[in-house]
Amino acid sequence: MNPRIDLTELSRRENEQTEWKENVADVDDVVETLSAFANDLQNLGGGYVVCGAREERDAHGFPRLVRTGLTAKQIRELENAALARCRDRVSPPITPLVEELLADDESRRILVFLQPATSLAHTFRRGREGAKHYVRVSRSTIEAHNGVLRSLLVRKGALGASDFNPLGESLPRGPALYPEPRRTGTCPQREDGVEPLVRWRSFPAVSHGEPDPGFPSTRAPPRSRNAEPPDRR
Repeated sequence: MNPRIDLTELSRRENEQTEWKENVADVDDVVETLSAFANDLQNLGGGYVVCGAREERDAHGFPRLVRTGLTAKQIRELENAALARCRDRVSPPITPLVEELLADDESRRILVFLQPATSLAHTFRRGREGAKHYVRVSRSTIEAHNGVLRSLLVRKGALGASDFNPLGESLPRGPALYPEPRRTGTCPQREDGVEPLVRWRSFPAVSHGEPDPGFPSTRAPPRSRNAEPPDRR
């Protein structure tokens, strides 16, 4: 076996590009991190998820690699499940490279997923949850919110730098991603409970000048032709 990936070299790098998982209890954790590497918010070129190994420090504080390894059954189940979820639950789908490396125990192997960065913004649907964008920040995989999400979408070209809704929040392009305007005369409440200063309303097409039933009329009611003129004395 002539591996293309050198785990010892990976352990010497900063961990922004490497996720070490000695025991994989949840396949979703692997796929979530792979989608974050594909999004590549920090412009590092992608990253590695190493399953069956962990990094620790020796007595002098230097990194030391522990190659625990996984059994053949664990590797087969993990690889099949992870690749299936990368295809079915990541949108757009991703196809990470997979390689097996030797462990300290000859009966075990280390499974490495290599995910290059892409030019797209990927979402991952975890279980019954909705689709979410994940990014890598320092050594952690987190869900992208607010400014982080805006930065990701702008960087991937899914959002223009000047695309804002009336609340001042950025939204991805496309009519389906914008909220339906309410007809109550006020803008939706912000998450912090503070009503925005901007007030807005929709102006649907109304035929023959009929008033919009969602707003109080500001016009005086029309007079009947037979009504007597008002007394101007």
